[in-house]
Amino acid sequence: MNDLQAHQVDNLLLLIGGNPLPNYVAAQLLAKDRTTTKIILVCSRDTCDEAARRIEQQLRDEGFDKVDYCEVEEANPQNIRNQVTQAIQGLSGSIGLHYTGGTKAMAVHAYLAVQAQADSSTQYSYLDARRLELQIETSGGPHTIPDVGLLLPHPLTIRTLLALHDLKKFKKDMQATPLWPDAADVLAELYTDVAKSTAWREWCQGTLRDQTKKGNLKATNKLGEILIRHIPDSAVQEAFLALYPDYTSETAFTALAQAVGIKNSSDDLAKWFDGEWLEHYVLHTLKPLKESGVLRELVMTINPDLGGSDSNFEFDVAGIRGYQLFAFSVSTTSEKRLLKSKLLEAVVRAEQMGGSEARVALVCCASRDDVKNLEREIAKLFRQSKLAKVFGRDDLLDLHDQVAHWINTSRAGE
Repeated sequence: MNDLQAHQVDNLLLLIGGNPLPNYVAAQLLAKDRTTTKIILVCSRDTCDEAARRIEQQLRDEGFDKVDYCEVEEANPQNIRNQVTQAIQGLSGSIGLHYTGGTKAMAVHAYLAVQAQADSSTQYSYLDARRLELQIETSGGPHTIPDVGLLLPHPLTIRTLLALHDLKKFKKDMQATPLWPDAADVLAELYTDVAKSTAWREWCQGTLRDQTKKGNLKATNKLGEILIRHIPDSAVQEAFLALYPDYTSETAFTALAQAVGIKNSSDDLAKWFDGEWLEHYVLHTLKPLKESGVLRELVMTINPDLGGSDSNFEFDVAGIRGYQLFAFSVSTTSEKRLLKSKLLEAVVRAEQMGGSEARVALVCCASRDDVKNLEREIAKLFRQSKLAKVFGRDDLLDLHDQVAHWINTSRAGE
């Protein structure tokens, strides 16, 4: 019997807050048996209708047969004690109270209610978001179980994480395979040189793109006249010619899109060359972290549909380790103002989805000084030094090792 099995219970009370993830994780860790353990969701009217409902649905989808509700008035001590007392009366077997979520009043008075009827098998627990540990208090004293995310019997996926937030529809399909990784490698090296990257962007903007009346950029209708030899970097040309031996430098540029089945061959092809290549480079560079088990899942283009054109968001690349979300925002720009805006949105969205455990990285082409300033400003704004990491131009060619180090040291308490 391992340490976790020794603390699994027959009845588990979960105090529900705004983010359903910690309680979903606790249910997986602390339920003795999915078919027999009773899960009691202690929630307010608001959280019963929202977070608790989504937790219940996900747990039932994964084989939990006994899920019940205990609705309380979250700021009313007497009501909390009465409702929790009523919920646990007559239960047989061990009882656990997990109080990561909920209000402070719910934690205190649910604890007092359970304590009043406790026996030697009763336990209290919470997830330490700073150290990714499960803290357990029993009659025998406190216990700490480290790296509990790696003990999940049903590993968390990005789709499950989003489903817990009622996000089940996507504007695009998530991708686990990068497009043209060899060419992306060459472009990453090109972008370490400011002069070369500037010239590349000018070609993309001036040759591949047209300015619309609304100020937007779209692929030029003359894209089909561009040949592979017109690509303004010989190493990039060679990468594509090596990939497609039947092509020559006189082959039409748009043949590249046709070769991989890009539907909107003009605009999507122009987007790839104008910056989306970096997302594919990040996915390709970090794939060994998934293959080695550092990350359990790694995908790009996480674009849930929020039901309104003005309220959508996208994680360019995202990974999961245990139940910890690592969200990557990616941009080829070096303009600090734009990068800060992109990073801020990623931080807010990542915390909404992944809670306090979530971590955010910006992969961009900023200078070393701007990288330091961005990290300093975000840390000051959110009062958390390890919430966000910025990888700039100087990190592109060493990105795998840099990200691996960041992931392995990303506990806020370290």
